[in-house]
Amino acid sequence: MNVDTNASKLALSDLKGASGELNGTLSAAEFIRIPTEITLVKDVHYRLNYQLVEDNFEIQLECVGRFKAQCQRCLEKFTFFEKAEVGDSIPVDQQKERVDEEILFNENGEIDLVKTLEAEFLLCLPMVPKHDVDDCGFNMTEPVDSELEKKKTPFSILKDLL
Repeated sequence: MNVDTNASKLALSDLKGASGELNGTLSAAEFIRIPTEITLVKDVHYRLNYQLVEDNFEIQLECVGRFKAQCQRCLEKFTFFEKAEVGDSIPVDQQKERVDEEILFNENGEIDLVKTLEAEFLLCLPMVPKHDVDDCGFNMTEPVDSELEKKKTPFSILKDLL
């Protein structure tokens, strides 16, 4: 079953049949917890696969985000991609208590897709954004003569005083 949706929340009652796939788009503006140093450039397209196993929905949610940041080595802007994947099991009967930790943000029978994917992006985004070493325009300085370098250190001056 393929259904296109643009809603940021998905009701479990919308999941029809024993299995299916939902595809949709979430607006980049809805991801408000992404750090200001890193920008989500495009809307996020997601795919949600589900399967009814006994009394639980086995759900697999995945998406790819396109981000822009400033390289902390060369200070140039660059674009990179991060993939987020989440899998969880949700009881069909919402009255049942769950014993394990919830991965999908689920409240009142609705899965909050934005909160779930935003949390996954926050876990995989780099703390210090930078190009791959081969792609970075930062030039490493040439190694300095080791004898000259030894004389310039504060401890080498102290050694001469002894």
